[in-house]
Amino acid sequence: MNVNKLGLFLKNARILDGEFGIVPLLYGSLGLEYLTRRSLGSDDIDILIPRMYVTEKWHYFKEIMEKKGYILTDENEHTFVLNGVAYSYAEIEELERFVGIRADDIDVYTEDGTKFLLLSPEQYLAVYQRSSKDGYRISVRKKKDSEKIELLKELIADNKEIRFCSQRLYELLTTVPKGRVITYGQLAEMLGNKGWARAVGNALHKNPDGNKYPCYRVVNSKGELSASFVFGGEDVQKKRLEVDGIEVVNGKVDLNKYGINNKN
Repeated sequence: MNVNKLGLFLKNARILDGEFGIVPLLYGSLGLEYLTRRSLGSDDIDILIPRMYVTEKWHYFKEIMEKKGYILTDENEHTFVLNGVAYSYAEIEELERFVGIRADDIDVYTEDGTKFLLLSPEQYLAVYQRSSKDGYRISVRKKKDSEKIELLKELIADNKEIRFCSQRLYELLTTVPKGRVITYGQLAEMLGNKGWARAVGNALHKNPDGNKYPCYRVVNSKGELSASFVFGGEDVQKKRLEVDGIEVVNGKVDLNKYGINNKN
């Protein structure tokens, strides 16, 4: 996942909330990266907002964004650029016409205290399957789209399996002692399938109680913290691990020293 671009999106989302009261939808490849925890080569930051801000309130929206330093580069596509990164806005209501997804049916996420909307795997799959029928995408993006469709199908299948044992997953978190961490892969293996590591990450994002079920003690196979830690982001995860006596260096934990299988 492109952590830097996620941070830029969150900064943008805070502007949208503070200036317009908008809870934006993180769309496109970056949204899919956040959902799947995979690097998919996201380029522009695609954001969906209420229709009024790209129609009757467009000039007001444009004025505010330009005051914030965003430079309008394509008025037809509602695209701005800031520090070399393009931000493209479109109307969220179009999703209902396009694939029957209502804004009210989209999940709300919170990252670093910032709220935003994100499609579920099933909703993303519907979008990519519908988009794959578009002439441009067939000729230019067919291979990439087909790869994303297969990735989403795998994720949906894994999620269906792990839903049946989500409570067991949360209970496993309570067995990780203070001063130790566990990886997504180790949790997946304990649930019976090493291939569920990505699905474990998605399930932890829906952890009902971060104090009762300490998901902050979960890191990836390299010992890296999660930029999308559900209860406040990487900085909060780092602070909670340090309270446990775990040293975090450059966003990583030494698994040889603090991993749950370490005997020292």
